[in-house]
Amino acid sequence: MTALGIVAVAADWLINWIEGTSLNNRDLLTRLPNGSIRRAALWAGTLCLSWGVHAGVAQDVLRLADDVATHLNDTAYTHKPGAADPAGPDVQRMPNGRYSVHTDCSGWVTWLVQQKRPEALISLRNEMLRLGAKRKWPQAYVWQHLFTRLGGGRDLFWVGIADLRAAQPGDILSWCSDQYCDTRQEGGAHSDNTGHVAIVAAPPVVLDEARERALRESLESHDAELPPNTSSVYMVNVIDSSTTRHYDDQTRSKFVGTSGLGKGAIYIAVDENGKPLGVQFPGGVFRYEGAKAKDGERSVSFGIGRLLDPY
Repeated sequence: MTALGIVAVAADWLINWIEGTSLNNRDLLTRLPNGSIRRAALWAGTLCLSWGVHAGVAQDVLRLADDVATHLNDTAYTHKPGAADPAGPDVQRMPNGRYSVHTDCSGWVTWLVQQKRPEALISLRNEMLRLGAKRKWPQAYVWQHLFTRLGGGRDLFWVGIADLRAAQPGDILSWCSDQYCDTRQEGGAHSDNTGHVAIVAAPPVVLDEARERALRESLESHDAELPPNTSSVYMVNVIDSSTTRHYDDQTRSKFVGTSGLGKGAIYIAVDENGKPLGVQFPGGVFRYEGAKAKDGERSVSFGIGRLLDPY
């Protein structure tokens, strides 16, 4: 970890400590025991505010994701950790230079961030603590909770993106599913489907006339409709690990079934402010907040985040 990363960890601890007190920030700073601690706290705060929103690290993540997806040796969707690293996702570069990717959606995104901005996982670990999550890496709903809590603001490593139309390549798109949209406790019977998380591969684009017509016909065949308050539907190209077929799947189709890492597109409905309302995969209906279906996996809520560059 770089010196800046160490400072970030210390500042993150300080912020969490302040948030855990009953004192407001100004009152707390005036009560700290000596001037040096006060100066350190204020310097850390100034450092945090001086970090900007840049595409550098996000682009690094996207380039790595694209390289892995383009040079796949084999892939499968699984929640199991890797043999080489029992605490981490199973993503390996083979002797032939190609990649073996056997992990789930959150394991894939966690691995990417680990390679290019490992300090940023501090925010996810903190979110896991807040939610009582005890898995080996942050699941999809943890990403969604973090980004939603940020709103349009930021922490040391991430900035939240509230408007899907503002999403850029390299951003992380996530959603929670059903009970995972609420703060939940580990243990007890629950679905393994916590939601989904993916790397945005291209700027979202409004469906063209042909795609919109095909979508409406597909929804009508299921006696389904667009989510309430939908203003537009966007096609979002993503790189993700999934068991569900995507539009324009470019890589998963090369392997048996549709399981594992791939490039493809999904449809996201938004309101007039660009807030994501629902998601749809080929041949299916929209999953959106408040919706219910026989499989019980229709209610979702979204969060989008972007990595901040340290400088």
